[in-house]
Amino acid sequence: MFHHGYALHYERFLKSYVQNRDQRLVICEVGILNGSGLAIWCDLFPNSRVIGLDIDISIAERNMGNLLKLGAFSDNSPELHKYDQLIDSTELLDEILNGDRIDIFIDDGAHFDDAIMTTMRSVLPHLSDPFVCFVEDNADVHRKLELEYPKFPLFVDGELTVITSPSGTAHRITADQLPGFPNPPEYLAKISPFSQCRIFVSRCGPVLVLSQSPDSPLSPQSASTLSDCLRRRYGRVGRSAEWPYWSHHPPKLIAENHLQDQYSQLVDYKWFCFQGVPGFVMVCKDRFVEHKRCFLDPDWNPPPFSDPRYPTFPAEEISPPKSLGQMRTVAEQLSRDFPFVRVDLYDIDGVCRFGELTPYPEAGTDCRFTPKDWSLRIGSWLKLPQPKINRRLAYSRFVV
Repeated sequence: MFHHGYALHYERFLKSYVQNRDQRLVICEVGILNGSGLAIWCDLFPNSRVIGLDIDISIAERNMGNLLKLGAFSDNSPELHKYDQLIDSTELLDEILNGDRIDIFIDDGAHFDDAIMTTMRSVLPHLSDPFVCFVEDNADVHRKLELEYPKFPLFVDGELTVITSPSGTAHRITADQLPGFPNPPEYLAKISPFSQCRIFVSRCGPVLVLSQSPDSPLSPQSASTLSDCLRRRYGRVGRSAEWPYWSHHPPKLIAENHLQDQYSQLVDYKWFCFQGVPGFVMVCKDRFVEHKRCFLDPDWNPPPFSDPRYPTFPAEEISPPKSLGQMRTVAEQLSRDFPFVRVDLYDIDGVCRFGELTPYPEAGTDCRFTPKDWSLRIGSWLKLPQPKINRRLAYSRFVV
């Protein structure tokens, strides 16, 4: 737990349990080795039932005397049971638990996919509600877990995956969670790291009315879309690697005024800036219907490159926004402290409105330019700072 850097995540997910540490919980760990982890659980939760499972429990049994000499198990003692992670052990767990349900489960055993998945299938029927499960030392199994158990929220950081019960972490959308605007006619609710999840909200007296689009008939409906997105963890795999900083922060619900321009859908003006100098603008139309792109230089002239992966539209279809000059100034000022950043802006009735800053769009795979030499040419605009290297430390790593 500690030498892998997992302790901060254990602290975060177990905070509510530790605050009520005198309650009776059932804590089960598979892969106990010499039993030191069980000593921690027994000390941390003195009134709980602590169960240790392993294919070979003799190592822990032999080490119990040493742990007792060090002061372990003064207020609680664990149970040890032989357990094979590669076979269905649902009935064995029935017998061990004898009607109890597991509140906290730790898989620190064999660490490979088949063992983890077989163990999860055996443990799942015996989990309490709420529960939390920690799966250690496997960087890829979260993909299989997410496919097999899509309703369970997953948190992933490196080789640690944390699984929690839906009822324990589900966000329920109520009026006081969509805060703050004095009698707004309508506004937009979205998830902090994820642009694809957005809900239009209108007020009808004290009642919140949710819809997927401002043009669709407004009718009361569940907030399951928002809740599903709030339970996800972003920033580790696929396109969501665009937001790695969100892997350490749970998604939050943001409510903001609903903006509209003269087009059917809000047009994005994405300024690609290098150390405070705008290189080009990517204009995006109809993002949630039929996403089309157009590239323009900062003076609103078509550049000699395009991105063939997306449908395009001719530059003549989009006139320069009234706030073009203001946009350019804002983009220059916001980007001057970054080697590269994309500054997303909007034009609302001739006024520049800020969207977001994106330091590496779509995990650095956003644009693939044609002709290909433009990828190299644009890449040359990026001037990264030289890393500060402790040369003595770097040298010592290679000297025996």
